[in-house]
Amino acid sequence: MLNAACNCLALVNQTYFANGWGANWPEALRLPLRPNTLEATAEALLACRDIPSVVNAADELAAHVLNVLRHEMEAATEAEPAAGVFRDSDAFILEYVNKILSACRGRDLMKARQASPALRGDLGEMLARVEGGPAASALPDGPGRAFARAGLPELLELAARGDLPGLAERVIELDRVVRAWLTGNSVELNALDDLEALRRFLEERDPLPR
Repeated sequence: MLNAACNCLALVNQTYFANGWGANWPEALRLPLRPNTLEATAEALLACRDIPSVVNAADELAAHVLNVLRHEMEAATEAEPAAGVFRDSDAFILEYVNKILSACRGRDLMKARQASPALRGDLGEMLARVEGGPAASALPDGPGRAFARAGLPELLELAARGDLPGLAERVIELDRVVRAWLTGNSVELNALDDLEALRRFLEERDPLPR
């Protein structure tokens, strides 16, 4: 745990340690970007004598290091236009919505539990990019926070409970809310009602020489 914390801090400081683990501890304590509590939390972790204490101390150390990483990454963020990030995304959204609905109709709980976090994760990652670029989407909780801030209906709790009828209703609501969000943020939707519409869409995106 301490080694991982030191490696993360070396990365955010854009530096290398001259010595290996253990011998590099004095260097870690001199890093300009580090938690003020680094030494104290490390000593508390090393002094633990039982598993619950180790877990609590490790969680505290991880939270302090994550705060440093988040602060520096947020300082380097640059928002991306929604129209670019979500270009042609409604096709994949519809695909996942249909997968979840199919799983709910077929009472396939495993498939529903696989597709729900996949849809939520991809949406959260793109929303985070709109808020702060790739750096924001790379934060451990960046996609989840962006998903929540967008006010999108949550799927995971219903999937975890195995409430398939409720999940089916929720994913229909999610599809509606996402499409409204996309329209409100000037993202062009590709409504493919028939094969002719699909042909025109493909020709516009990848025109063939005539």
